Amino acid sequence: MNEEHSIKETEISLVDLMFFCLEKWRIILAVMLFCGLMAGGYNYRNALLENRAKQQELLALEEQKETKKNEKKTEQDISEMDNETIESYRQIIAECEHSLRRQKNYLEQSVIMRLDPYCISTGTLNYYMTGENDTDILLSAYQSYITEGMLAKELHAANPEISVEDLRYLVSFTNGTDMVYELGKDQVIHPVSTGDAMFKIQIRMPDSDLCDVYLKQTEKSMSEYTYKLRTEIAEHEMLLLSSAQAEITDLGIRDYQNALQSTHITAVKNVETLKTELAALLSSDGENMSKENDQEEEITENGTAEIVLENPVSSGIKFAIMGVAAGTFLSCLVCMICYIMNGKLQNTEDIKEIYKIPMLGTVYIQEKKGKFFGVIDKWIYRARCGVYANISFEEQIKMVLLNVRAAIDNIASKEKAKRIMLAGTIPEKETAGLCSKLFSEMQEISFSSYQQMPFQSLTLQELKDYDAILFLEKRGISPLKLIMQERKLALTGNVTILGTIVLA
Repeated sequence: MNEEHSIKETEISLVDLMFFCLEKWRIILAVMLFCGLMAGGYNYRNALLENRAKQQELLALEEQKETKKNEKKTEQDISEMDNETIESYRQIIAECEHSLRRQKNYLEQSVIMRLDPYCISTGTLNYYMTGENDTDILLSAYQSYITEGMLAKELHAANPEISVEDLRYLVSFTNGTDMVYELGKDQVIHPVSTGDAMFKIQIRMPDSDLCDVYLKQTEKSMSEYTYKLRTEIAEHEMLLLSSAQAEITDLGIRDYQNALQSTHITAVKNVETLKTELAALLSSDGENMSKENDQEEEITENGTAEIVLENPVSSGIKFAIMGVAAGTFLSCLVCMICYIMNGKLQNTEDIKEIYKIPMLGTVYIQEKKGKFFGVIDKWIYRARCGVYANISFEEQIKMVLLNVRAAIDNIASKEKAKRIMLAGTIPEKETAGLCSKLFSEMQEISFSSYQQMPFQSLTLQELKDYDAILFLEKRGISPLKLIMQERKLALTGNVTILGTIVLA
């Protein structure tokens, strides 16, 4: 009971704790970088969102200023307007609103406006046409069939998910007379001879599945139209060279989308201006409205001057540094908790002070780590081992053997100990090098094979056949409770404890 109580009250060595944390520097570094990136990225994103909101607010204020200026300008012509002019304003506003509703419906429902111009699923059909003297007529017929909307109507009839107007824009025809197409390993077609022609059809869709559906339907429609032209115009051959699908960037669609949105915004502003002018015509209190507009303009200008955008980069760096500091503290705190709670042998002085077992020496082993960070690991090893870092493994063993011989000579018995049991709490492979050195350097002593006393019941029966017992432990591996247990087992068997050799 007193021994267990003394283990709980053992003081923690700050030096051992520090080196325990240093040996976990890879984990600490990973946590530091993770916390720094997360904190910096999160604050950078928030700063961007705040700047965007401020910019939108600024644009709204500018639009209000423009509206007020237009209102002020129209007030000067109020006296010159008559009933005919007011009715004309109403008709124009009604027509503009009707046009705006159509534009809004198209912007909301059109597939083209939902396309991502930087990632468009595009299908391509390459055709090779062989004729005699009617190549130009046939090529024009194919071009008219595609560009004038007949193909779009057939595609819409087969799959009404996209409107005919959108399909006419999304399906394009290109006549290529200087293209080269590879049909196989050796066969290459050059469309240069008389009566031959090449063209390709491109289909742009928001996703690959829809593109594949329309690509197959286009191929089917082209086959049917080819059969029709053979009957009505001239006999010819159509060869589908390739059918491919890929993700491309189409800046033309981006410009088209921006143009439509700009047109809509301009139309909205025009309607608002017309409504403002009409309201000014119908209002009899022009002077009061002018004063209110002047006051609102002053308020708008003051609000615009107060908007200041934040630099997201500097803010992100600042929070990244704070995240690194927090990650360092948290990782070191976790390492300290693991050091306290793991219940493993960390301080070699505990062997002598707590368990009352003589310390015969410590053998330091430098584990081989990766070459990239080997310098850091070597520095930590040298800082912890001190002068032992410059002593080879063999020399450390010889120094320990001198202590073992001295312990054997100090046994209070008439005869020197001849049979010694090797025992401990660590796996046998951890002690292979040390045991082989003991066997070779001290051949006059009969050592047993390494035994794990807490896990092997037959060891207790063999204790009576040995004169003494030598414990082999390892720092950071040997459990403290098992060290206490094997000491009790040795005392129960009335076997002299030579001491402990610690691997570190």
